[in-house]
Amino acid sequence: MAFVAEKKLIIAKENEDAQEIKRVVSIEEEKAATEAADVKSVKDEADADLAVALPALDEAVRAVKKIDVNNFYELKGVSSPGPAIVACFQVVLVFFPKCGKPKKPTDEKKKAVDPEGWWELAKKELLGNPKAFLADLIAYDKDNIPDDLIRKVRPMMEWETMSEAKIKNASVALVAVRLWANAMITYSDVLKIVGPKRIIVAEKTIQLEKVMKSLNEKRA
Repeated sequence: MAFVAEKKLIIAKENEDAQEIKRVVSIEEEKAATEAADVKSVKDEADADLAVALPALDEAVRAVKKIDVNNFYELKGVSSPGPAIVACFQVVLVFFPKCGKPKKPTDEKKKAVDPEGWWELAKKELLGNPKAFLADLIAYDKDNIPDDLIRKVRPMMEWETMSEAKIKNASVALVAVRLWANAMITYSDVLKIVGPKRIIVAEKTIQLEKVMKSLNEKRA
């Protein structure tokens, strides 16, 4: 009888401990659920913000992919480009600083249409290999565009020579290039909002994983 009584006391104590663990697990389950909802909320916000820029970005990439590369080969042969052509390639060259800086032409005819030398630089660095140029536009590192680059390009997109009508009249192929430049600016603007939220999501996800690991151990 003493043995049975002793066992009952042990069982009662184990039940009491189990109930305490169950109570702790219940509290931590609520905590985990709250943190999971918090992570989802921030992630949903980031996804919603990004959704604003992605359609324009996708449209621009599709337009660039449809460009007939022969149009660029033809452009390369233009010796006296109109202001819209020069302006458009000036904008693009700002996005590709690796191409270097233009040199002012000494030839009077070239100086008249391209005083800063942007067109000559574009012909050499971009139109020298039109297929590679288009590939670079499509694969552009849009997630790491420097802020100072965007600040420089944004007002340039407001030039009269960069209007859709002017660009379309100058070259059908450059309409897609102009669309691409606008999309890069929009995406960069949105990323400034989305970026910090992505960091928060990553940090909260790590914390949630720790909470879930501890919770599963207690559940077991």
